[in-house]
Amino acid sequence: MVLNIVFYKNDWLKEYEIISKPDDLVFFIGPCKFDDVHKIRNNSKELNDIALEERDNFVNWIASQNKLFLENKLTYDDLSLFFLSDLSVKRNEIIETYDIYCILTQIQKIIERDNINQINIFNSDPKFEKSLKSFIKLKNIKIINFKKKRKLEIYI
Repeated sequence: MVLNIVFYKNDWLKEYEIISKPDDLVFFIGPCKFDDVHKIRNNSKELNDIALEERDNFVNWIASQNKLFLENKLTYDDLSLFFLSDLSVKRNEIIETYDIYCILTQIQKIIERDNINQINIFNSDPKFEKSLKSFIKLKNIKIINFKKKRKLEIYI
């Protein structure tokens, strides 16, 4: 079974009509409109539960990154420069690490639950692709990117 991950960015993808193949499932990142509701695997309650379950582990992992700063002598006087970084204060509006981690955790659950053997990623960014490939141990991952304002249909 195929899971199609579709990124909606800057409203331009609304130009494309999303048509799904009979057995394909869809996971959207960003706001979307899709008529085959039974094929959509987004689940906001599940994503919220993942965020709550993983929060403490994530916070502890972020805090543990300070040792890397200390080992590499990234300090000013006796202050670790880690505490002046966006990472240390978990500025999610700048560094989307936690959001992406929760989304990837949800995608992994979907893969297991729905017996997914292929992922197609439409219009993602290289950072997400790299994260997905390191997090999801699935060999069949295809990246499909479209140029802005190009008229065509996405068949999923």
